[in-house]
Amino acid sequence: MNTDYFKKKILVNAAITLAIILILAIGLIFSGRGISQRVAKIQSLRKELNTRLTALNSLTNLRQQSEKAKSFFGSLQTLLPTKDELINFPKELNGFAKTNKVEIGFSFGNETAPTDSQPGFTAFNLTLSGSYDNLVKFLKALEESKFFVGINSLDVTRDSQSQKFSALISGKVFSQ
Repeated sequence: MNTDYFKKKILVNAAITLAIILILAIGLIFSGRGISQRVAKIQSLRKELNTRLTALNSLTNLRQQSEKAKSFFGSLQTLLPTKDELINFPKELNGFAKTNKVEIGFSFGNETAPTDSQPGFTAFNLTLSGSYDNLVKFLKALEESKFFVGINSLDVTRDSQSQKFSALISGKVFSQ
C-alpha cells in the first residue's frame, strides 16, 4: 500500500509539475510575443525620433543661414538693374560696337514682369557686322557688362566677298 500511495503521490506531483511547466511555457511564449511587439514599436519610435531630430537640425541650420542671407539680400537686389535703367542698355552696346569696330543694329522685344522666384526680362534682337575677331571682342564685352544677358540664339555667317562676318543674336536682358 505504501508503494501505491507513493506512486500516486509521485504521479500527482509530476502531473502538477508538468502542468505548471506547461502553463509557464505558454505564458513565456505569449509574453515573448508581447515583448517582441513592444521592441518593434520602440524601434519604430526611435526611427521616428531620429527623423524628427534630423529635421529639427535641418530647420535650425536653415534658420541660421536665412539670417545670414538677409544681410546679402539688399546687395542682391541692387545687382539687377531696374526696368527704367534698361534704357542705357542700347547705349552701352553702341559703346562696345564703337570700341570693337563693329556695326550694330538693336531692337527691344517683349517684356516679362518679374515674379517672386524669377527676375523680369526684356527680349532683344541684335545684328552685328565686322571681322570675326571684333565680333568675339564685342561678345566678350557684352558678357562682362553690368547688365545680365541671356542669349537664346546666335547665328553667324560669313560674306565670302567682303570677308566680313554677320551675327544675328536673339536674347534677353534681366531686370528687377
